[in-house]
Amino acid sequence: MNSKLLFCWFAIWISVVAIADVEADWQSLTNAIETTVDLSPTNRTEAQRFALFNKRCLMVEVSASQLVATNREALFACLDDIGTYVLFPTNAYWNELEDAKAAFLDFQATNTYARTPGIVRAPWSYSHIEGTGCFGDAVHKRWEPVLSRNKEIERYRHKVLAAFKPAVQQHLSSMPQEMQATFRTNIVTRAALTAEEAGTLFAQ
Repeated sequence: MNSKLLFCWFAIWISVVAIADVEADWQSLTNAIETTVDLSPTNRTEAQRFALFNKRCLMVEVSASQLVATNREALFACLDDIGTYVLFPTNAYWNELEDAKAAFLDFQATNTYARTPGIVRAPWSYSHIEGTGCFGDAVHKRWEPVLSRNKEIERYRHKVLAAFKPAVQQHLSSMPQEMQATFRTNIVTRAALTAEEAGTLFAQ
């Protein structure tokens, strides 16, 4: 009789611990998602960089939980959050660089430099972007805040997606083959994956 009672109490204790673990995982997930970082390129501070690092740590911790590995809605909630941290568009930057190259070529064609034997003097000593001269330097200076912020976001996404890869793979392996394509598409949409990111995340 005593052994049966002990067994019942042990079973109840195990159930309570399991429920507590799930609740703790949900709380960790909620904390990670509710932690937001202002990534405005015009407002870059050390505090923001630390906040993004802290956010990354929280997401990596959540990615390793049993909750995310087994609960599809929990995984989707995390992927939705990852999808909000995307690169700022830079199409205009590349267009401006092309204009800078054209302006530099025009400048070279219409200006002569003071020369002495064996020496060529240019109106500037260096340029950040080959073939654009000071025109490219001006473009780069204008866009540097966005480019720097994009590097930070890119690092964040790389680390977090790598952390969530095991959970994604576990979900894929637990579902029928015919459901996997739809699941992958859902993940790509929710996390706003690039083709390269998707290839890495789904690679066996």
